[in-house]
Amino acid sequence: RIGELKAQIHSSAKGSGSPASPIDDYVSVLIVEEDGWLSQSLSPLVSSSFSLTTVVSGGEALDRSSERPFDLALIKETLPDLPSRTVVRSLQAQSPETLVMMYFPPSRGKPGRIDRLEGSRVTTLVSAFTSAKQLAERLVELQQAQAARRRERRYLAEFRSENYELLKRIAELRKRYREVDSSLGRSK
Repeated sequence: RIGELKAQIHSSAKGSGSPASPIDDYVSVLIVEEDGWLSQSLSPLVSSSFSLTTVVSGGEALDRSSERPFDLALIKETLPDLPSRTVVRSLQAQSPETLVMMYFPPSRGKPGRIDRLEGSRVTTLVSAFTSAKQLAERLVELQQAQAARRRERRYLAEFRSENYELLKRIAELRKRYREVDSSLGRSK
C-alpha cells in the first residue's frame, strides 16, 4: 500500500493522475498454433499495448519462451510436434509468472473453449468459444490483472530495498527466538 501511495504522489507531482507506468499496461502474448486461425483473427481486435508473437509448434514455443518471458501464452489443444500438455507444463516451469491458457477451437459447428491452466488446476475462461472477439474481451481483464501483479511486485521490491536492514534484523530476532525456544524445550 505504501508503494502505491508513493507512486500516486510521484505521478501527481509529474501531473499524471495514474500510478501505473506504461510498462505495467504492456502485455506480451505467445500464441502457439499451426494454422494461424486465432492469431490472424485476434490481431486486429487488440490494442497496441498487446504484443502478439505467433509460433507454429510446441518446440518453437519453448525456444521463444526461453529467450524471453511472456505474460500470457495461448496454446492450441493439438500441436504438430509435441503434446499440448507437455508444452503447458514446460512453459509453466520456465516462467511461473506466465498465465498459460489452452484453447480448443470451434469445430464442425460446435463451440470450443478456453481454459486457464495453473499447475494441475483448470479454470474455464470461455466455455462456448466461437470467435476471437470473445478472447479479446477477456484479454483486457487479464491485462489489468497482469498490471496489478507487476505493480505489486515492484512495490514489494522497493519495500525490501528500502527496509533491508529492518528485515534483516527481524530475521535475526526470529532465529534467536527459535534457538531460545528450542533450548527451553530441551531443558524441561
